[in-house]
Amino acid sequence: GQLDVTPKTLNQVTRMTAGSEGTGVVGVFRLLRQPWKLGLDVTEAKAQVEARSGTLVTVRREAVTLDAALDLTVRRVGIFDVKVDLPQGWTVSEVDGAVDQWSVDAKVTPQVLTVKLKQQTSGAVKLVIHAKQTRSQAADDLILPVLTVQDATRHEAKLHVSVHSSLEPNTKDLGDFQQEDVVDGGPADSLMPAPTVAEVGATKLGFRYRDAAKPAVLSFKSRSSQVSVDIRTLVEAREQSVRHQWTLAFEVAYAATDRFVLAVPKTIAEELR
Repeated sequence: GQLDVTPKTLNQVTRMTAGSEGTGVVGVFRLLRQPWKLGLDVTEAKAQVEARSGTLVTVRREAVTLDAALDLTVRRVGIFDVKVDLPQGWTVSEVDGAVDQWSVDAKVTPQVLTVKLKQQTSGAVKLVIHAKQTRSQAADDLILPVLTVQDATRHEAKLHVSVHSSLEPNTKDLGDFQQEDVVDGGPADSLMPAPTVAEVGATKLGFRYRDAAKPAVLSFKSRSSQVSVDIRTLVEAREQSVRHQWTLAFEVAYAATDRFVLAVPKTIAEELR
């Protein structure tokens, strides 16, 4: 039902049995004598929402992306919409799921994402939120995002961070987060969204938090390029000359580079092609 009804005043009335939730029956009462009085307290029923979430934060030098899967369990009364408090500085690009429409109120602090569902829904509600944030400097600190589902009685959250190989992360402030291991190649976490782009050589960090937690803060150091090269030489001997051909295969780790500087003998410098 859409109403909560509870006995408030019992004069010369005793309650024999209580009604079962969802049946619309308040209970069975016995009238002891006249005059009797039975008062009921009637209020609008409230939905009970429990939330679980898995968020993947991908850190690159110029931007950060967020992919957050929300798994809601709705009991008692169905809901028409979901409201999520978002940290400042994030721009929502898309919301997936049984969504009619969504909007962000950026004029309030924190900004609020409102997702209207296609119909009143109870039971399982699954949404995936995609957002991004630009970075002024590659080594700027990053406050990890905490998503707060409004009116949820409980929210258990996992957050995984994938950091580009050119950046070395450090946990500057753990806040109310708890750190956990992220095992590469292990079984996939059913709650964690799949990465949009696989980051080769990325550093992986894992965290947990509950409800409206104080966020952790990461600091970064820029790594210099680490270059290795495999050189193969082909010598072609002719009657009046010798031709050399070198094939160089470069392997660049950590930071990208836009040039390679080679030292060559002076005797062949003018003959290089």
